[in-house]
Amino acid sequence: MTWLALAYLLSVGTLNYNEGAASNAYSPITQSPSNTYQTTLGIEAQMLDNHIFIGGSVETWESSLNNGLFAPWESLYIINAGIRFSNIELGYRHECDHATITGETPIYGFLENKDEIYFTYKHVAKIF
Repeated sequence: MTWLALAYLLSVGTLNYNEGAASNAYSPITQSPSNTYQTTLGIEAQMLDNHIFIGGSVETWESSLNNGLFAPWESLYIINAGIRFSNIELGYRHECDHATITGETPIYGFLENKDEIYFTYKHVAKIF
């Protein structure tokens, strides 16, 4: 039996990023910052053979400035905890998206959050 394990992840990538928002008149505003990159860091503590877990991650979007330095401008934070048994997971998740102040204008990003209690059933069907 494993009493405590620590899982972690690191992810980097790039792709076209389209950011959108709605004004009071419900007209969409879309911006596509150039040279956009993302970095995700996450960690999870797993206890009692991964039956109890608590973890979190932060995904940050950044653009490269003309001087070659990176300017982060939006971060998505996720905190979760719960229990797992076999193929079933019951948990709580909080997600919040924040603009990151970099001294550049305009400040991109949203300010929003959500909380959820979730139930997940996972199963793998072997085809071959």
